Amino acid sequence: MEDIIDSTTPLELDWAGVHPRVFLTPARLAFLKKAIQTEPYSHFYAQVRRCADAHMGPLPPDWTRGDPRSLGCVLPHLALMFLLTGEVAYRERALTIIRSAPVSNNPGLTGGHILGGLAIAYDWLYSSFSPDEKVEISDLLMACGTYAFEQAGLFQRWTFIILTCNHLPVEMSALTAAGCVLYGERPGISRWLKLCVEKARSMVQANGDDGASHEGIGYGQYYNEFFVKYLLLIKELLGVDLFRESAYLKNLPLFYLHSSLSREAWSAQNSLINFGDGVRYNWYGPDSHLRPLASIYRDSMAQWLADQHLQAETAMVSGSFLNLTHYDPSVPAEFPAHQPRSHRFADKDFVFQRSGWGTGESLLAFRCGPHFGHHVLTRYTSEIGGGHMQANNGTIYLMAGGDYLISGDGYFKKCTAYGNTLRVNGKGQIGEGGEWFESLALRRAQRGPRIIAGRLNGVFEYTIGDLAPAYPDELRIRRMTRKILYLRPTTWILVDEIETVAPMTFEARFHSDFPFASEGGSWHARGSRFGLRLTAGGTVPWVAQTSVHPCENVNGAVTRRYPLLTLEAQKVSRAALVTVLEVAPINSEPVPAPEFITTGTDLNLSLTVADSRINLRIRTLLDNPLAIGVEF
Repeated sequence: MEDIIDSTTPLELDWAGVHPRVFLTPARLAFLKKAIQTEPYSHFYAQVRRCADAHMGPLPPDWTRGDPRSLGCVLPHLALMFLLTGEVAYRERALTIIRSAPVSNNPGLTGGHILGGLAIAYDWLYSSFSPDEKVEISDLLMACGTYAFEQAGLFQRWTFIILTCNHLPVEMSALTAAGCVLYGERPGISRWLKLCVEKARSMVQANGDDGASHEGIGYGQYYNEFFVKYLLLIKELLGVDLFRESAYLKNLPLFYLHSSLSREAWSAQNSLINFGDGVRYNWYGPDSHLRPLASIYRDSMAQWLADQHLQAETAMVSGSFLNLTHYDPSVPAEFPAHQPRSHRFADKDFVFQRSGWGTGESLLAFRCGPHFGHHVLTRYTSEIGGGHMQANNGTIYLMAGGDYLISGDGYFKKCTAYGNTLRVNGKGQIGEGGEWFESLALRRAQRGPRIIAGRLNGVFEYTIGDLAPAYPDELRIRRMTRKILYLRPTTWILVDEIETVAPMTFEARFHSDFPFASEGGSWHARGSRFGLRLTAGGTVPWVAQTSVHPCENVNGAVTRRYPLLTLEAQKVSRAALVTVLEVAPINSEPVPAPEFITTGTDLNLSLTVADSRINLRIRTLLDNPLAIGVEF
């Protein structure tokens, strides 16, 4: 064969001329035809059927309505249903979608979805096609693949340099699938595949090692689903195992675990905490891409997490065929009871602290890291991550059970005011103000906020975040730190310390899903099962005000209105704010509220923790920014 990849790939040695070969083999197909009669395969099969049946119909789809990407995603499911059942209607529906697709020179995400789905469907339905149908569809696949290859190889669009953004794996996994399917049938395909391998290497090297996505869970899942598919094709057909080099993917299940709400509270609309653009439920998988990761890394927790999303019906079906093709029963599913309850994802600097792994637990999440993460900050000055980050470093979220007590997340314009963090003189962080996060100034200076100290999983936990690098120089901030003290099981104390060259107005913001009501010297937000009591004191007067905050989508439309509590100190150059957050079931017996006595920059705090009254001395604005300043 003249079209040489490297002469040693499985595709060259074993699979050229064999169908199916992408994600599925003849042996695996024969196994699945019998296995789908038993659990868990019958459950996986039902999920695939549900995806396929949702797109059945007598007429060609209208590609101008809705999201056409779903039509690319459904093609493998239709093809697999035909292979498993022999029902011709699934094959005919796949052909109808393929023949109606606007595939000619269709770039971007939609083109990637179409090309990827087309490639898999061609491979899986190959033996059912007539000679004319094979020529028709392979011609189409060749034309689309050639266009995609030229776009990628010549860097025709910005998407081919954003190595950690969701766009790139969609397009590159599609080109890889097309190349793997056409190899041996059409000339010049080796060039496609060599490009795909090298681009994948660049992506693996660009990702930080903690498993967390700067884009948030939704867009992170988008990236991960197609990145896993991409690397699977390269591993299985091109013989290059990039999973071994990807600490990011190895740690991804742990990030999903800590981002999850209390398990019993999962619902179709609420199951996770999301930093960045997105929603509170899954967009892609995660069961579908957790299955290969469980097998490759022998990760029992990943297997358990995939099972839980399937059982709770919180998994999305766009890639559900991977449950059938890549489920490995030799990896047991194990509940992660042994996992530490608090964890720092040190590349993106996300910290998660939870009261337990049972039911009804409380969970606080804190973000204080560079826009793309530390790994990228000092290695890349180019734009490699897109603009789906929010300009809200220092923000916290606090959940109990399924109640979002400190919330405010969403797919919004990039405004610091939408976060649960600090503003100075009504101004927010670098990167805010537009539809997308603007990282140019941060990239030029290789600058970003960071967690500078912390201790987790002890009797007394704390985290210190340096927020100052996130704010523009014009504010002349000398110090801005947020310290988070965790007193298990359900009490958190925030210590915000701010110093500026000139007197300014300092503002701390807290959003919730539930209205704030003043009771005594505290503020209460009551959810369906749990409530939050927020009590604050400071070294200067902080004036509280409540409102309802309209939050605008990137298109300018108001999509959420959050109850908002604002604490404001006016015309000062040095101040500290101490905020106590207490979570309790709404039907529990109330305990006395926290009490503050302020002496200069020290605050004496009395509060009840685990049924015991304790006293703390909190020393603020110390010379050493790494000092926690808490004495029991």
